[in-house]
Amino acid sequence: MVFHKDLLDIIDNNIIRYSINENNNYFTLNEIYEYLFYFKKLYPNNNNLKAKIRQQLQLLRNKGYIEFIGNGEYFRLNKND
Repeated sequence: MVFHKDLLDIIDNNIIRYSINENNNYFTLNEIYEYLFYFKKLYPNNNNLKAKIRQQLQLLRNKGYIEFIGNGEYFRLNKND
């Protein structure tokens, strides 16, 4: 699995921003897909952005930043590094 720090940071920052704005650590994959237009501007040659987003969410899970709840639902963990 290739680690793409830039996209990972962008996804993580958007999750954090969403959580702060909504005062809620729960989010869905569809809510992350709402940023797809932004990712397409940053990565115009990537035709598999949805798959890449899911991959980066798996990396965030593996690093202990989020927890998969199921059915496209996630929980952002309060990890202090």
